[in-house]
Amino acid sequence: MKLFPKKTSVVIALMIAASNAYADNATDYFLQNDLAASEAEGPDGLTEHYQEYIDNLLDKGYSPASIIMSAVGRGLTLADVTYLMSHSRPESAGNYVNTAEALLPSLPGWVCSSPSAMGHRYDTPIDVDKLSQTKSLADLAKLYFDENKRFVETPDWQNGVGHTNVDIDELIEHKQEEIKQHSELKSEPVDPWWFLSSANPSSDVISVGLYPEERRVIIEHRLVTLQAAKQRGVTEMPIMLMYNNINHIPTSDIERVPNEDFGGSQMKGDKIDYINNQDGEITATEVISRFEADGKRISPVRDWSTGDHHLMVRTDELATLFDIPKKEDIDPALWQEANKRLAQKTQKPLHISLLSDSDGERFLDSASLVAAAQEQSVKRLPVVFFYHGVDRQPCGMPSTCLPDVKAAAKAGSGRPDLFTSPDRKPPFKPPVIVPPVAGPISPS
Repeated sequence: MKLFPKKTSVVIALMIAASNAYADNATDYFLQNDLAASEAEGPDGLTEHYQEYIDNLLDKGYSPASIIMSAVGRGLTLADVTYLMSHSRPESAGNYVNTAEALLPSLPGWVCSSPSAMGHRYDTPIDVDKLSQTKSLADLAKLYFDENKRFVETPDWQNGVGHTNVDIDELIEHKQEEIKQHSELKSEPVDPWWFLSSANPSSDVISVGLYPEERRVIIEHRLVTLQAAKQRGVTEMPIMLMYNNINHIPTSDIERVPNEDFGGSQMKGDKIDYINNQDGEITATEVISRFEADGKRISPVRDWSTGDHHLMVRTDELATLFDIPKKEDIDPALWQEANKRLAQKTQKPLHISLLSDSDGERFLDSASLVAAAQEQSVKRLPVVFFYHGVDRQPCGMPSTCLPDVKAAAKAGSGRPDLFTSPDRKPPFKPPVIVPPVAGPISPS
């Protein structure tokens, strides 16, 4: 039986393709955290493939119970299956919820997402036509924090196009307020940031990060840069909004933890302590240790493929975190490639990938690059961090996600009449986009 009538790529191939996709902000969020809105994925996104898979089964007349069990067996969550089915057949959304509810006692916990993975999963796209050319940044942040509304497409920021334009006085006001709040825990003022620009930034569009946990607005440009622009007569600037979840923090927040010691991260090689939350230098070890301790992740950068990165990490620290081979143990082709990479003016950063619940496992994409840097006495290398986690309920526990399933059905169907009896409170307003769907995940 042909389950993918239009696109025949298997799921594993899709995941490989996603990992090699162009590294803009939407792709990074989707790859790491499954948060990118499906419209930002484009017509060939993973969600589109899963929707076709569900549509095909429904078109062929398979029963909802068989479709649900088949889909969760391939790695989809119960809520996402319900969403896709309800999106395809809105009139049957209530029946799909009833079927899912009947199946819940027979399904393991892994078919349900963890609570932390559900925030902003079914966001509503902002109606751009209803926005004025210049929109208050405070209003745009409130739309996300309070109403789960966001811009779903990444604008052409490389060519100076943002989501909208914002008054420069408001940008400066937000920047000053954030510096004030952030600096309460430091002896000197700190200008918060979450990524470092490449040596030759290709756009004047300002990246603005929204952080729902503390309702924070972090502006990528430095305060002095904004003030200088105002002095030149600039009255408004284009912005691109970057949407974060409750687990995200700016990179500059890694040391913003008073009176807490996250301890060290297991290192390989010399036992050097790179954790000091009072020295003002953020290290890779501090970033890793923070993730291991409380799950906090620094936000994805704007575009690592053009040189944007999180940190300039000391080469000797990388050698303590990873096994770095000697030159004679490295394939000559890899050694040549590493040296060529070091010579580039805009150097693509090293990738450090971290996996939650994995006993501190971490992965480096090019140990040969570190070895070449050591030989050339290069003291620091640009690094970007990628975070991953299963984000499912424990396998040995019964599945408990009926509220999520109901929310998914209402969101997918777009039906305001679902679950509106007096004793049932609707989960939230129905969005109109298909959610991102995680790739297949082993039940174990």
